[in-house]
Amino acid sequence: MNAAVIIIPRQCRPRRAPGFRQTGRDETTLTLVSNQSPGKTVLNEVAAQIWDLCDGSKTFDEILIEFSKTYRYKEHAEQDAALMLQALETQNLLKIGA
Repeated sequence: MNAAVIIIPRQCRPRRAPGFRQTGRDETTLTLVSNQSPGKTVLNEVAAQIWDLCDGSKTFDEILIEFSKTYRYKEHAEQDAALMLQALETQNLLKIGA
């Protein structure tokens, strides 16, 4: 069974959704809380790295370059970064498009 291929436009500038703030961090997780709803979201190390890079100033290409420097599965970096961006957008933590 083949996994779906996620395509992120190379020049888009993903940015964090407003209303979230970081409340905790260690070597493997990042904890976020919403200003508008109770509860918290805990991101794993990979998701936290993508979150950190998505400040709205970097294109997907630039994010991918930075992400690839430390990601251990280099041959999967582009697809894994795209999947993580999509997952974070699905959770309303990021905005990928304009």
